[in-house]
Amino acid sequence: MKTKNSKCPAKELVLCDFDGTITKEDVGYDFLNRFTRKSWKDIDRDYVAGKIGSREAYARIARLIVGTEKEMVNFICHHSTLDPYFKEFYKSCRDKRIDFKIVSDGFGLYINALLNHHNVTDIEYFANRIIFRGRDRIEIEFPFYNPECGSCGNCKRTILKRFRDQYDHIIFIGNGLSDKCIAEEADEVYAKDTLYSHCIEKGIVCWNYNSFSDVKKNLYKDIRGVIFDLDGTLINSVKSIHKGFNYALKSLGYQPIKLDNLKALFQNSIVNTMNQLVMPSELDDAMRLFKEKYLELIVDTPPLFSDVRQVVNSLKDSGLALGIATNMEGRYAKKILRQSRIEGYFEAVIGVDNHGKSKPNPDVIFDALRGMNLPREEVVFVGDSMIDIETGKNAGVDVYAVPTGFETRETLSLNMPKRILNRLKDLIEIVEDNRFPDE
Repeated sequence: MKTKNSKCPAKELVLCDFDGTITKEDVGYDFLNRFTRKSWKDIDRDYVAGKIGSREAYARIARLIVGTEKEMVNFICHHSTLDPYFKEFYKSCRDKRIDFKIVSDGFGLYINALLNHHNVTDIEYFANRIIFRGRDRIEIEFPFYNPECGSCGNCKRTILKRFRDQYDHIIFIGNGLSDKCIAEEADEVYAKDTLYSHCIEKGIVCWNYNSFSDVKKNLYKDIRGVIFDLDGTLINSVKSIHKGFNYALKSLGYQPIKLDNLKALFQNSIVNTMNQLVMPSELDDAMRLFKEKYLELIVDTPPLFSDVRQVVNSLKDSGLALGIATNMEGRYAKKILRQSRIEGYFEAVIGVDNHGKSKPNPDVIFDALRGMNLPREEVVFVGDSMIDIETGKNAGVDVYAVPTGFETRETLSLNMPKRILNRLKDLIEIVEDNRFPDE
């Protein structure tokens, strides 16, 4: 967060979706299922397919809604629940003097009813309005509609822009279709479900979360250490891995494989991928040959990514402890770091030979934590593969993935890392924003 290192705290705003974000359920969906005379789902399908915007969808649905305000409020209060960590998160925002507002493409009727039901009565919200003209006549007003956009009844992007000049940093938390536009404008995004998939597809940097407990922990996380994977994260090993595969394949009488085909075939690890290319009885020999060629190529002249020195130097200058956790043998990892002239930056360099167990076994992370003398809550693990994400999760540390190896952003997103970086040096800003100055 921007307040941590500045002498004059920045003014921050959290804008938050409601349905499926503050609430566990999609309240609007349940509400319409209960109070429409006819099926509204054909209209909803047109909306989801992008054929109509939510304003048009609601205008059509309004003619199908039947019920009194009292009936609706009663239903909402008895059939909807808040995220169990929301009230605690909201209190923490107030304590930290961070403003909090709700932006919803749903209805103010149920937002107001549910917040009052849970004794949360001081949150400003922006939503569509239900107007009762009698039991069988409902109208919907769209006070925050933007005709230039035309997609949503409540244009969340427009609301964010309204506050842009009043705040130094605007955070958005959401999960759905109506959150796509605002996610492109916010300074920081927390996403899950449909919004998370959209962010991955569009290259929007975001934090993955499941509940407000995750959001709170991340906002106030004090990062004091970073553990890195080596191959594919600090070392640009793709070409060397490709050459290692072809050396093994040709030595065993197979045709070489093109790099694009190898990337398409890649299955989480070298051994799993090699297993698809050779006979089971040849796998041990293939891996021995691969390792022989790969180490020959990578150890003496390691192809360090161009931003690695800047990153480790900046992190070290910020007072962070650094470590390496790799499936490579430690002696080779140390030689690579020494040849790259960055060995002195790392308090712990842990290889597979330290404990005899390969990732995703978490022991490699635990050994690094001990070497860095830090608890896992104050450390993040940075890697380039699905196995790295699994390893970090097994160890209980936050994982940041970087798509610099064989696996794409889309593939990495399937394992739900805490964050997917566009490039390694994104770490510099993240750490600055998530580090409290020493007392």
